[in-house]
Amino acid sequence: MDQPYYPFETFDNALRFRFTSISNEKTVEKVISFSETQFNGIYNLALLDILADGSESDIVQTKNKDMEKVLATVFRTMVVFFQNHPGCGIAFSGSTPERIRLYRIAITRELNSASKLFSIMGIKNGLLFPFEPNVEFDAFLFTLK
Repeated sequence: MDQPYYPFETFDNALRFRFTSISNEKTVEKVISFSETQFNGIYNLALLDILADGSESDIVQTKNKDMEKVLATVFRTMVVFFQNHPGCGIAFSGSTPERIRLYRIAITRELNSASKLFSIMGIKNGLLFPFEPNVEFDAFLFTLK
């Protein structure tokens, strides 16, 4: 969580964030959205690209060579989310198995610092387990400690 991150704007009571991913090849507008799930107090985190027509997509592969900085930005927005919604949880998964694996790797890399702030769980077949670096999960759940 000490990685460089993009500056971001906060909207809708810290339920929506916007930032720009920048590389030598292109600039991509991104949104991080937190939406309440069917489980009271649990919010889904979505990382979205804003497409040329103004629509948002979590399927597009940006390939902007800045994934570490993008994920560091996501972690920073989670901190702001929890400052505004301290009793809630954040759940997220990837839209593909490769993205789920990428998120697991990012959590593992930041585990020492992230676990000081968050309780981190893995979700497998609808059940919660303490997060472990080399265990495959379907999704992840973060709550404040």
